[in-house]
Amino acid sequence: MRPLTRPSFNCKPRRCLVCEHPGRACARNRSHSLEALLAVIEKKVHAFDRQAESEPLSTSCAIRACQLSAEQIGQLAYQALLMEVRLTPKPGLVDRRNTGAHRDMDLCMFERSADAIAPWLPRFVTEGRQHAWAPAHTFVSLIRPVGLLCERDMFRATGGINTHKGSIFALGLLCAVIGRLLTKGSQYALSGFAGKLRRSVRTLWGRN
Repeated sequence: MRPLTRPSFNCKPRRCLVCEHPGRACARNRSHSLEALLAVIEKKVHAFDRQAESEPLSTSCAIRACQLSAEQIGQLAYQALLMEVRLTPKPGLVDRRNTGAHRDMDLCMFERSADAIAPWLPRFVTEGRQHAWAPAHTFVSLIRPVGLLCERDMFRATGGINTHKGSIFALGLLCAVIGRLLTKGSQYALSGFAGKLRRSVRTLWGRN
C-alpha cells in the first residue's frame, strides 16, 4: 500500500512553520529548536484568537441559532459525534473499515458511547442558559459536574474505555457557551468573554 502524501493529491510540499523552507528538510536536519517552533505556534494561535474575538456573530447565524431548542442543538452535537467516527478512511483511527491503531475499541463501541452521551448534550445547553450571567472565570467550573456525569455514562457504555472524553469536553463546553450566548442575546459579542473563558479552561486544566 502506497503512503498518502501531499503530492499524491497535487498539493505543494508542506512548508516549515519557522522559515518557510520545505518542512521535511527542516525536520530531518533539526534546523530549528523546540523553543523556536513553540514560539511560532503560540504566535499563530494568538493571532487566530484575536481575529475570532473581533468578529461578532453574523446576523443570519444568530437568527438561526435563536430558533433552535436545547434538544435540537444537542441533536446536532450528537450527529457530529457519529459523523466523526463514521468518516472513512481515517488512517490509524477507528472508522467503518477497521479499528486503525486501536485494539480496545471499534465502531460499535463508539456508537454506543455516542448514544450514552446524547442525552447529556441538551443538558449542557440548559446549564449554559442557567449560568449565563455567571462570571467567565467560574463558568467552566459550574458546568463541570454535568461533564463528569456524562463521562460516567460513557465509561459505563464502553466498559471503562475512553472513547469520547475529549469530545465531551469540547462539545459540552461548546453547547454550554451556545446556551449562555443565546440567553444573553443573539448579538452578544464574543470579544472579552472568549479570552476569559480560555483562561479559566487553562486554570482548571492545570489543576486537574
